[in-house]
Amino acid sequence: MLFELPRFGLEFELLPSGELRSLDYAGHRLAACQQLWEPAAAAGHDGGSSGAASYTLPDFQQYLVLEPAAPLQRRLVIVPVGRAVRLEVAVEIEHSSASDADIKSHTYSVHPRFGHLLASTVHARLQLAALYAATSSLLPEPESRLTGAQAAMQLLRQCWGVRPLSHAEQQLICDTAQLGGHLAAGLRLLAHELLCSAAQLNGLHFPPPQEPPEHCLPPELDPEWAAAYQQERQHRGALNPGLQLTPAEELRAQGHHSAPAAQPLWRRLALHRAVKVPACPVAAAVAPRTEARLCELVVMSDGEATVPAYPLPVGSHEGGGGGETGGSSGSSPAGPVNATPLERQMHAELEDSWDVHHSTPAAVAVKPGAADAIRAAKQVVTSRRQQAEAYLHTHLETVPEAVGWPGLCFRAQRSAGLAPEHGPLDLLRLALPRGQELALQLNPFLSAASAERLQRGARVWLQLCVLEDRLRRLELLIGDESARAQLLQELLVRRTWSVDEHPQWLAFEAEQQLQVRPQQAWVAKHLIAHPGDIVQLNMGEGKTRVIIPLLILHWADGNLVRLNLLPALLEEAWAHLHSCLCASALGRSCFVQPFHRDVAVTPALLEAMRSSLELCRREGGVLLTTPERRLSLHLKRQELWQQGRKELWAALAAIEERVPYIDLLDESDELLTHRYQLIYAWGAPTKLPALQARARACQALLHILSAEGRRGALGATLAGEGVVKPAGPEGSPPGAFRGFRLLPGAALEAAVPALRCQLAEALLARPPYAMRWMRDHPAQDLLLRCMTDVSLDANRELAAARLAPSEDARLALTEDELADVLALRGLLACGVLENCLTLRHLVAYGTIDEPQPRTKLAVPFRAARSPSERSVWAQPDTNLAFTTISYYNRGLRPDELLEALQALLKLGRNAQVAHYELQWLPLAAADMPAADLEPVNSVNKLDTTNTAQLALLHRLFSHNMAAVDFYLNSIVFPAEMRQFPSRLVATSWDLADTPGGRVVGFSGTNDNHRLLPLQVRQHLEVEPGLRATNGRMLAVLLDNPRYDTLDPAEGEPVWQALLRLAVARGVDAVLDCGAQLAGTSNSAAARFLLPLLDRSRFRGVCFFDEGQRKWVVLNLQGRCLPRDCAPIREAQALTLFDEARCRGADLQLRPDAVGLLTLGPATCKDKLMQAAGRMRKLGKGQTLCVVGTPDITAKIARVAGLPPGGAHGQLTSRHVLGWAMFNTVLATQKGVLEWAHQGLQFAATRGAPEHALQPEVLTLEAMYGSARTLCDVPEVLAQQQSRRQAQRADLPASMARLMADVAQRGGQYGAGHEVVAQGGLGEECERELEREEEQEEEVEQEVARVAALAETDWNYASALLAGSCGELERHIGRRLLPLRSLAAQLAPAAVGGLAWSPLVFATPNFAFTTEQPAGAALNEYLRPVGYLLLLPAAPGSGCGGGGDACADSKARAGGAVVLLSEREANGLMEALWPGSSAGGGSSSSNGFSKAGSGGAAPLLVSLPYACAAQPTGAASAAAQAGPLRLGVYACRQAEEQLAVQLSAGQFRSQLASLALFDGETTYVPPSQLGGLAEHAWWRLPTLAALRKLAAGQRAAAEALVAMRGKQVLFAYSQLEVACDEQPGGAAA
Repeated sequence: MLFELPRFGLEFELLPSGELRSLDYAGHRLAACQQLWEPAAAAGHDGGSSGAASYTLPDFQQYLVLEPAAPLQRRLVIVPVGRAVRLEVAVEIEHSSASDADIKSHTYSVHPRFGHLLASTVHARLQLAALYAATSSLLPEPESRLTGAQAAMQLLRQCWGVRPLSHAEQQLICDTAQLGGHLAAGLRLLAHELLCSAAQLNGLHFPPPQEPPEHCLPPELDPEWAAAYQQERQHRGALNPGLQLTPAEELRAQGHHSAPAAQPLWRRLALHRAVKVPACPVAAAVAPRTEARLCELVVMSDGEATVPAYPLPVGSHEGGGGGETGGSSGSSPAGPVNATPLERQMHAELEDSWDVHHSTPAAVAVKPGAADAIRAAKQVVTSRRQQAEAYLHTHLETVPEAVGWPGLCFRAQRSAGLAPEHGPLDLLRLALPRGQELALQLNPFLSAASAERLQRGARVWLQLCVLEDRLRRLELLIGDESARAQLLQELLVRRTWSVDEHPQWLAFEAEQQLQVRPQQAWVAKHLIAHPGDIVQLNMGEGKTRVIIPLLILHWADGNLVRLNLLPALLEEAWAHLHSCLCASALGRSCFVQPFHRDVAVTPALLEAMRSSLELCRREGGVLLTTPERRLSLHLKRQELWQQGRKELWAALAAIEERVPYIDLLDESDELLTHRYQLIYAWGAPTKLPALQARARACQALLHILSAEGRRGALGATLAGEGVVKPAGPEGSPPGAFRGFRLLPGAALEAAVPALRCQLAEALLARPPYAMRWMRDHPAQDLLLRCMTDVSLDANRELAAARLAPSEDARLALTEDELADVLALRGLLACGVLENCLTLRHLVAYGTIDEPQPRTKLAVPFRAARSPSERSVWAQPDTNLAFTTISYYNRGLRPDELLEALQALLKLGRNAQVAHYELQWLPLAAADMPAADLEPVNSVNKLDTTNTAQLALLHRLFSHNMAAVDFYLNSIVFPAEMRQFPSRLVATSWDLADTPGGRVVGFSGTNDNHRLLPLQVRQHLEVEPGLRATNGRMLAVLLDNPRYDTLDPAEGEPVWQALLRLAVARGVDAVLDCGAQLAGTSNSAAARFLLPLLDRSRFRGVCFFDEGQRKWVVLNLQGRCLPRDCAPIREAQALTLFDEARCRGADLQLRPDAVGLLTLGPATCKDKLMQAAGRMRKLGKGQTLCVVGTPDITAKIARVAGLPPGGAHGQLTSRHVLGWAMFNTVLATQKGVLEWAHQGLQFAATRGAPEHALQPEVLTLEAMYGSARTLCDVPEVLAQQQSRRQAQRADLPASMARLMADVAQRGGQYGAGHEVVAQGGLGEECERELEREEEQEEEVEQEVARVAALAETDWNYASALLAGSCGELERHIGRRLLPLRSLAAQLAPAAVGGLAWSPLVFATPNFAFTTEQPAGAALNEYLRPVGYLLLLPAAPGSGCGGGGDACADSKARAGGAVVLLSEREANGLMEALWPGSSAGGGSSSSNGFSKAGSGGAAPLLVSLPYACAAQPTGAASAAAQAGPLRLGVYACRQAEEQLAVQLSAGQFRSQLASLALFDGETTYVPPSQLGGLAEHAWWRLPTLAALRKLAAGQRAAAEALVAMRGKQVLFAYSQLEVACDEQPGGAAA
């Protein structure tokens, strides 16, 4: 029968025995007594002095008690989550009364030895404090000897921190103060202090423009609270320290210390007799002797007589050479020819560890009779522990009659709660350094010698407690054959350190119920004695859980311990340390100080930071931080120097350098990796040079790869084994990227030259529209070599081609064309695209999946689906490529597609059609039926307000490559790709640069120890157990030989295939160090697994939730709870370790768990072993199998020398380890140059902020134009060292030595390795200079106010009689301005350089509209080109200084054209109008022209009509006689000279100049082009005239179009194409 509590998610099963077994909490049953109460017999201390019943939380009954049904389990108390309220007769928790409510609960455990309730989270602890405050009285509880208010005060102290509180946590603190403050005034002040401390660093947690939520603001202190505390302290609290605040708490809460309490009269007058206590009756040697006897129960081996041969090959078949396997110890050959010195060194180290592992004696068996010996020892130890405990209780509690009347008064005060009574935890605190003070507080009549004896007795008692707990574990293990390895390890544990030197270690052991192992103690003591050392300790050996707390407890007094952690491990480490150090009798607070560039540094904030650090040092706390936070703080200091803010710089320098830090590095090999550096971009942000050229080059190559990568020569190259793996979005959406991921290795290296050439040739043959100039270019061979040959000096070759004598002007590339070539060179020849296509989307890079991300660009990922918080790629082309590929893979969200459509519809008609109908639609049509496209098959049908259509468009174009390109080029790149002229850099060398060199660390692997900063050193001469670490892990992995190839079915995602395999194998944990789950989120993977689970074995899925940033458990009902409060433990669930959690995560899997470990494309040995180390008992009952995808299997086979395709079923973990070691050597070799570069940079800038600023190289010429060749690493480093030393004349001697050491070691490690001297492809940096306000698309530019010029009227009637420019000037009375002169007064200067028609002029009224300073550009005040006056004769001597006669060529070209203002045109029309006073009586019949003395009259016409009158030659005359031409033909002037010339096209050159000056982009209507091919357009006279004017003048043409506000019409227009050089020769 099942009993279910559905609102709480709890189930119980009724067993035949009548017990109710919990189905949620394994090993527990519902207790028969559902009260936190024990009768007198059970409650008294062992041999103790109390016979009273024990209880806690009286008047509160809203909980369930679960008792353990299995050994070593703890009693549990389940309490609903909610606020505590005091009713008339009881205390209750407020929660929903709805029948369908989802009520969460807190699970508290009862400490087996000390009996207090333990909470796993801060929120649970605060709710427990509120419950104790609500149930408090004036009398202490029997067990804890504390009142509820005192217990609440202790719990509040255990929740102390400097992190912002949640609203629920803040409410619980306020509730605690309100519920218990009337019984203990100190509780209110303590709550106030807790709230203030949590808000102290709001400036770090909520940088601008964020504002702290209201509940995070520091509260005002109620003066009545402070007065009540002082009053209580003077009366009651002076005798009971449990009611008082510490001096530091008083200072923080009320701003000052309270006056010290006066000594009681009896002590001042010595009216008492001191109590003398005998020595502890239990000898201090009992525990060490018992431990020695336990060690004697183990049978040790003598070590193997013959050490097995080293199993891994030295050298590999990947590089073309054979591999060799080393022999036994000391007999390994030098290695094959293709093995570098570095490779031989690394294998020699691993072989040495292998030999030590096999030659070191090991525990192999337990002696007969061990079980009886363990039970007997337990009985003796328990008896001795009870005896020591009774001794302590008796002498702390007893105040003999002989003391006199002061003793009588003290006993009375103790009974009334005015004097302290000791509780169970006070016995533990008695052993601490200040234990003697505590003894005198608990019993003030003790002599100093008696207090010292009690302290020594407490240390003996704690040793016996620790030993008793261990004997209980041994008693359980001795009967479990499957736990034999753990039994042997537990038997060999002994204390190798002095409890008097490290009493806090002893207290830590007792409270956490563990015992420090000899290896753990050796590591801790070694690091204490040897600052600067890095020590290796195997995974699962207690680095984070044991050694870090030990080092903190040792160093924290007087120093500031700074614990450096990986970002992924920060929260987990904080939770553990807060639980075992802060929420414990040790009382060590955990501090954090987040920092990034957006933090607004002010004197107040720096003072708050300094004060917090000083408090941490004074109170013996620990500061938890990450590399990003420390390096960002360091760079902020450099930034302040550059800004000239020297006072803030000095204050920040004091925080960095004058605090006595001791840096403790967890996972030091990863923290100090050369692969990570932090960069602050510095200077004014500018547009990236050649942004559009870079973007279109990348996109063009990716389009070719997608379209042609599966056919032709390119497809044949990519089809080679081990070259590529298909990549792209799942499901193949319409028009999606069907690309590839390159597979690093020998096969790819062999294919790269052909691949580069084939991509370049395909691009030259079929360039995109923006690169159309490349088609049939006369220098294609040179272009091809520049794009593909890195050894060619492209800058020199292209410059030589421009200077070479040639009739083809196209050899002189324009700036845009040169940018195209160099951008392609960078992507192909310099390997940028190759580097980007090698890495995996959502593993190494991707976009931030948030509604409003801080950047729309791709960012580096720390691990699968774990984007770096504030970094982007520093190399701009890498950034562009990663961003493009990311959007191709993830597609556009609906809001992004809408944004792209809105931007599209703002363009000109030509551009709309070109983008949508000629690019988007064809890509989609290849994958979709025409019927599905019919509703949106024209740009005219687009409606961004139609939600149904938008849904269809998103389905069609979300992954469309052309649509994605348009979105990126129009919206993302222009706004996001801002670049900065300089940078500030911080690296791992800055992390290791702790003042005084006090930095230590450890890690589970040591493969990267050669590339550690030289301020630290890997300590290799360690005791044999540690020296054998790598060899032991190697042997363990070899003992798990199974390797499988994961081959998904057609169309099945890899992650689904992996999870199905995991279920089929019945594994308990998926260790995804290969990031094969990157295609989905952890949450989605867990929910996919849920219906597939074997429900008889698993009760849910345990995984790390990226949204909550914590481990959670998803139960079989689909309910997800945080792991720390979930009833299901990871041993009862299938656990997913995503890539980021394959290092450092510590979960307790079942003893016989089976793990499934995935491999990535370039998994190294350290990553492999770190992931395997999540199986804490691997080789001790837990097993492992390894899986890789087919491409990884092929790589392993090639390294192992197995025939291609013949590796199926032959590969084992030995081959996997050989391949991983090969990758490790390769990664180390590749990292030497970057490591040395960072070291030299550090030495050159340390202590010299004036040298810290480094210039950025951003232009394509500087980045890619020069030739690059292979160089030996030692040669490159020698050059870098010389250059760095020359840059700084005042280089200190210590830094010069450091440079020499870096160059020497780098040369040693890089010997035999060549590199191309190019870096930066994978650099990451924080890009923001500082926080900037969001920029709008439209920039509002405020123009200076100027005065308008009044127009000058002239005799319009007389002007109509002018037959030439000279005559017109005489009638106007002012000189006409040639168009080229007017254009010369515009900016940029290129506008004036256009081949403007010499027959176009402007009147002064048209040209000058405002009063402006001489030489000022006229851009802002140009008149539109509207009305023209056509003159019958070419200009003569009266026009601009020319002669009276026209040249025959100019006469044939027609007469002059004069630009008129609108006022002038109105005047002329009035003069022409019949009967007007201005016109007199001699008007022509049509009113538009008058005959002059020569019989020919000027013609007044508007620009559109004049252009429409021109014959295009593109269609029949009937087609040309459209509506706009009727005005000319209907004027009955066909016989007149000007009308005939206009209709004959003799004004074509002049009108082309005028149309361009007006910013026109279309010169022949598209309807008149008919079916002409594009290359035939330019034989039309109108377009030929345009090309003659604009060819090669793109910048000037774009500027003119922009002046007229028509820039959206330029793209894909006739004008844009006309700006190109004419195909086949120079522009006509």
